Formats: sequence, C-alpha cells, structure tokens
Amino acid sequence: MRIVPVHADHSILEVVFELEVHPAWSIDALGKLSDLFPKIKDDLPAFPPPLQFPVPDSIGQRFQDFHGPPTVEFASFRRDGTYEWRLQCGANRVTVNCLVYTRWARVWPRTQSYFEMVLRKLSDQSHNVSAVTLEYIDAFLIYDATDEIDWSSLFSLDCPLLPRDFGSRERFWHLHQGWFVDAPSAFARDHEDAPKGRILEQVNVTSFNRSVPGSSEGEHVVRIEHRQRYELTRKVGVSLPWDEKNPLGMAFDALHHNNKSRLGSLLSENIKSRIRLHDQS
Repeated sequence: MRIVPVHADHSILEVVFELEVHPAWSIDALGKLSDLFPKIKDDLPAFPPPLQFPVPDSIGQRFQDFHGPPTVEFASFRRDGTYEWRLQCGANRVTVNCLVYTRWARVWPRTQSYFEMVLRKLSDQSHNVSAVTLEYIDAFLIYDATDEIDWSSLFSLDCPLLPRDFGSRERFWHLHQGWFVDAPSAFARDHEDAPKGRILEQVNVTSFNRSVPGSSEGEHVVRIEHRQRYELTRKVGVSLPWDEKNPLGMAFDALHHNNKSRLGSLLSENIKSRIRLHDQS
C-alpha cells in the first residue's frame, strides 16, 4: 500500500478562518463592501452579485419582497474553476477559505489583511468579535490497498482519538467526535497569554472512494477535518489594532499550533516526517 499526501510537501487541502461579529450587519452595510473591490481585485478578481435568499412572511403563505441578508463574496479561481482563495461576508460572519496553502507564515498575514479591510469598512464602536474558528482539512491518497488495511502506516494506533481495534479495519469508514476545552489552559505554555474562552474541537476522519474523471475505480482518499471554534469570554472590539498583542491574532495562532499538536498525535511518525509537520510555521 502506498500513502501519498495530497500535495508534494504537505497534506493540507484547505484552511478555513472565520470571525463571528455581533451585532449583525445590516443589508445596507454589507452593500458597502463593493467599495473594496478596487483594492482587492488583484488578489480576488471574481466579485459575483450578492447571494440573496427569499424568506416567507409571518404566515408563510407568500414570499415577501424583502430578501434575507446577502452574502458578499470575493474570490480567485484555478483554471479548472475551483477556488484558490475566497473571502465571504454574511450578516454576522467573515470567512476566508484558502485552498492553496503553503505555510502559516505566508497564509495568515494575507487572511488577517482581509479581516482588517472588512471590519474597518463595516464596523463601528458597537461591533465586537465573539468567536473565531479555524478549520484544517488534510487529505491522503491511498494506492494499491487490499480489502484489509494495516492503518498503522498512516495513523498512530495508540492515539486516544482512534478506537482500540482500529489497526486492521476495512477500507471505508468514518470517525466523528468532539469535545470542549477551556482556553488558554488547553494550550501549550508558549500560548498561555491567549484570551480566555471555551473551545469546541471537532475531529472527523473519513476513508472513502471519490469519483475521478476517466477512472472506473475512482480514488481512495482519507480526509481529516479538524475544526476549532473559540468562543471568547470577553468580546474583542473590532477597532483594536492587528498587532502581535491583538487577542484575535493570538487566538488564531494558538489554534494553529493546537492543530499541529492534534494532527501530530493522530499520524504515524513516518507520515509526520514526510509532510514535515513539525517544520511548518
């Protein structure tokens, strides 16, 4: 059996960053985001019309003229039409999707700049960030596998996230679990200054077969999704400067390193070495 990371030097398929803002922005406020396009078009040249969804009135017998809060999106695409980067803004969320991940030191500053632009354009002193979310999606391709697979080639079988009988398992399966931890006590000592809060960690691991054009057999994929939602005890004002002491930046950095730790406990030593997990910064 051969195990190949989805990219040559790492296994990261996508990273998702999100801010939750309260109170929610109005439709008129979200419309102001079109003013950002001249500044952002070199990075994110696709700016489709806002997505709107009709909502029924209180008696549910007809649709109102009013449409639900729009979703404003800026994006860049690969030649095959799939996303590279996407910045999406809804009523109380700002989401950045990166599907061309290289290293945190390159991706985070760009993401931070998008957050800054949106918050500066839409927010006033009444707005605060109540939670941040960071999700990593890693993927590995499996070749030449038999019906019974020795999963110790990919996973550390003594990881508490895996069932005790996990070693020889069928090809296709799914694991899903989640738990709450307190911050910053859940982090390593070098992130003890992260803001106080509660984190919902969710880990999904799926072994499945996906369709591939031109192939009758498809492609065997193992996908690992690690989502962390960091609910802040004290909401953070959006007017704070984004410097090294900004609580939001500190929260994302702590979640990034927590992801590396969680993935490190899950993967085998050989795979960690191949994707240079502990070299990533």
